[in-house]
Amino acid sequence: MAILAFEHAVNVDNPIKKAIMALGSGGEIVHCEIIFEDFGYLIGSSWNPNGTQIRKLEERNHNKWLYYNIGKQYDPQMFDFIAKRIDKGYTMVGLVTNMIMNLNLSSNNKNFCSQLCFDALKYAGQIQLPKLNSSGVSPNDLHRMILQLGFNQIYL
Repeated sequence: MAILAFEHAVNVDNPIKKAIMALGSGGEIVHCEIIFEDFGYLIGSSWNPNGTQIRKLEERNHNKWLYYNIGKQYDPQMFDFIAKRIDKGYTMVGLVTNMIMNLNLSSNNKNFCSQLCFDALKYAGQIQLPKLNSSGVSPNDLHRMILQLGFNQIYL
């Protein structure tokens, strides 16, 4: 089963960083990632400053995260999509220009978390997402889309 995970701003300890992340995301959801339960709870996302990676799910306060079961039919496609982008850099510039300044610029060799998750979901064809440029989709935007599509929240 694939799980789309959204991190709430309450997880960010630094108040200035929290405010900047919430401003950039357009709300309280500041990060997203895809958890692949059937692949040993591996997580695919893009993190600052490392960029796209696949990591093992570590201990975390699950009360500060929102989780949605997005099914398992397309897990291999989404996992492969992310795996092929390992070491693709993180774009702080893209985050600022796209989320805060609404310029919608894209980079072929860098991305941010919601851009990667949106593209992986579209690539797999599992979810009927709007036809948007992924470089303009914030974690908060993606969370709203998932809610509008009626996905059920689960608890880890």
